[in-house]
Amino acid sequence: MSFFTQSTDSERETDLVTPLPIKPLLFLTIAALGIFQVFFLESSPPGFYVDEAAASAQILCLSNFHQNCWGDSWPFFTTVWGVARVGPVHQYSGAVWVSLFGGSIESLRTLSVFYGLLTTFALSLLAKYRGGERLQLWTTLAALTLPWALHSSRLAWDPPVAPFYVVLCLLLLEIGVRSTQYRIPLIVGSAVSFLLAALAYPPVLAQMVFLVGFIFVFQRLFFPKSFKTVLLFAALCAVASFAILFMNTDPVHGRVAEVGIFGNDPRNPTTNLGL
Repeated sequence: MSFFTQSTDSERETDLVTPLPIKPLLFLTIAALGIFQVFFLESSPPGFYVDEAAASAQILCLSNFHQNCWGDSWPFFTTVWGVARVGPVHQYSGAVWVSLFGGSIESLRTLSVFYGLLTTFALSLLAKYRGGERLQLWTTLAALTLPWALHSSRLAWDPPVAPFYVVLCLLLLEIGVRSTQYRIPLIVGSAVSFLLAALAYPPVLAQMVFLVGFIFVFQRLFFPKSFKTVLLFAALCAVASFAILFMNTDPVHGRVAEVGIFGNDPRNPTTNLGL
């Protein structure tokens, strides 16, 4: 057919249904976004915020002197400023990271990027188990473009740590429900991830309680054969949660009230919503 010849209806339909190379474009976009995360960390975002400096100072002291800035040896939770505390997961993973890669701004922020990319990878696997490769690609792309990946995970602080363990908790539970040979170890790992998420960032505990309840109801309604496995997961979470009693302190309560869901601190955003 020449350029000036009018196309037929069947030819127009063929043009409309011709598939675009979506999958290669998705792969390239995902790779570009992932690589972008590790560049220009010292300058983007600019400066070094007080949240970053407060947590990083404790990590540097722990890495070099095996104690926090207040002289406490091998601390569990450390007060950084005001009612804010940094938990053991971020402190000790940060101390190991600094001992391996140094304590520069770029190194400290790279740890957050590392956690962010691990979260994306775990979320990608979870999406694949739930909906196949197509859902996996779109979920990965969405995860890499969310604010917690583009901005929050480029700051040297603890919020990027908890999402990884939340998603890992769901991923191990999903695999454990489907597995026969490694079901118990996977469910135990899922419960431990639940605990680590709460210890990584105490305000996330309220969300985790809602999350476990949702999992419980979802499995009961749609996957009744695996309900006993989920019941085991809930029991293990309850046992693991005894370690959370170490967080039963006034500073932690104050921090949760300030940034947690339904917190009653005047600075909490939900207070102004009347919730």
